Amino acid sequence: MNDFMGNTKCLKEDSPKPEPAVEIPRLFSNRFCPYAKRVKIFLAHLKIDHETVNIDLNSKPKWFREVSPLAKVPVYENNGSFTPDSVDIINLLAKDNKFELSKILSQGEFNGFMEQIVSLWYKICYYKDLSVIGTFEEALKNFAALESFGVLSKCKTLEFDDVLIWPWMEMINLTHWEVIQRHDALKTYISNKSRLEPMKLTRIPADVFKRFASSHDFDIDL
Repeated sequence: MNDFMGNTKCLKEDSPKPEPAVEIPRLFSNRFCPYAKRVKIFLAHLKIDHETVNIDLNSKPKWFREVSPLAKVPVYENNGSFTPDSVDIINLLAKDNKFELSKILSQGEFNGFMEQIVSLWYKICYYKDLSVIGTFEEALKNFAALESFGVLSKCKTLEFDDVLIWPWMEMINLTHWEVIQRHDALKTYISNKSRLEPMKLTRIPADVFKRFASSHDFDIDL
């Protein structure tokens, strides 16, 4: 069975470069990177067997820019080609597997999620800026009130929007569960989407995430 969570220790600054992927595709990833998790969810949904090479984002291998010019994960390696950027990888996988991608959220609504909710969540959880908690909670409230999100929350199938926003929604549910509980649409979304097989296969155990959040050790529990 494929390890869709990618529970392998990270390659670090002095780690040797892996040999080219031959038999199956390879994903340069990180267990706690939400952008990489987008791809993990989609790979799980398509049931694509692949190899995971985790990269330590605090001590990246010296050769990593050879496969990722911006030195970011994820990067998808297949048949000698390297594709960076989570959305580009997902579009490539959808095309190769004749999978039609459709969205319920408008581009503006999605941009609002990333620019407001996600950016504020990072400020709170990674930079300990508690002054933005009220703004963050208001942004979540407004997002939950969107008609399109209400439709998305009731869908019991995997939608393209889920692939793009679930990695953060999962973490927000871990760090701000009490806020999620105040809004029916958010509760319904978490309840319905957490039952989907790709989400189960890529789930972050709550205790592991909490230990990572306090230690920033990418190899925690491995």
